[in-house]
This record gives sequence, structure tokens and C-alpha cells, in this order.
Amino acid sequence: EKKTSLMSGGLGPVASGTLNRNLAERCVRVLAATSVRSVACAWGGRVRVETDSSDPLTVGILVLCMGSRSCLDFARASGLAGDGGIKVDSRLRTRFERVFACGDAACSSGGAVGSAREAAAQGRIAGTNLCAQLTGRTSDIREYKPGPKSVSLKCGSFELHLAGQPFDPGCVERVINNADPGTCRILVEK
Repeated sequence: EKKTSLMSGGLGPVASGTLNRNLAERCVRVLAATSVRSVACAWGGRVRVETDSSDPLTVGILVLCMGSRSCLDFARASGLAGDGGIKVDSRLRTRFERVFACGDAACSSGGAVGSAREAAAQGRIAGTNLCAQLTGRTSDIREYKPGPKSVSLKCGSFELHLAGQPFDPGCVERVINNADPGTCRILVEK
């Protein structure tokens, strides 16, 4: 993980800390603030990993995960994209009437998309709106209304459920109803 804690870009500090502690209890070592330099096969089916922050490691299981970031070079060159992505309105329209954007590339007043489910929903609306625009049925153009933010993760017998957007201004994470030691539920309240 390049950041200081696992999934800190998508989870708030309470949820991220809970996930990190739970993995540590299961003897899973998370290398935070670390980049992988090389991975190679080692003796006995193990894997040798070299990072920028520790001596080489030989492990039985290696999980490599990477985030995604849209390549916006073309959009920037055409004047569509700023630092946060391609600016869209509530109908997923860019500043050009017949150009729509959605998913990881799009950025509205509510920020960028946080999940594949939300990106797919935006894709359906953007496609519908583009067809309506191209066929002259502009009255059929619909607004995109994002659903509630949620994340569910399962690690062995441990489950983490987060509802709400932890990075919205004034929001606070609150742990709720954790009678089952294997499940952690966190609600983000404003």
C-alpha cells in the first residue's frame, strides 16, 4: 500500500484502522507507505518480494492490488478535464453539448465516482442521455442521482460494512451494532 494505511483513500480512519487491526490479528502483514520494486519466484513455490522500504521478503502468499486512475491526457488537451477529472453537470454532460462522461473519468460537484456499481449506473444514464441528445429527444435527458455510498469487505470470517461517505465535510464515522465479533458495521453521519 503506497498510503499510510490500507484503503485509506476509500475508507475513513475508523474503518481503515479496523481493517488494518483485523488483518494484523490474522497475521497478515500490510506494508504501508511502500512500493513493490520486484517480484520473483523463489524456492518451494514461494515468492520473493523486494520493496522500497524493507529487506527482501520471501512469502507464501502475495496479494498485489492496485487502484485505478483514468488517463485524461486527451481530455485535458481538448479542454474537457481539470485536475479532478472531466467536469460534468448533473446530467453527466460536459461543457460540450454532445459529449458526456461517466465513471472514473467524470467529476461532478459531488466528486469522483467511488465504485464500479456507481460507474455502471452513470454509464447507463450517460448512454441514455447521449441517445436522447443525438435523436433530438432532449426532454428524455435524465439527471444522475448517486445512490448512498457503501463498502462491504470480507476477510475470512471478518466482515466490514461501511455506509456513507467518510470524506464529506462534517461527517463522522460511528461504529454501530457490533454484537458479532466477526462483523464491524460503521455508519458515517453528518
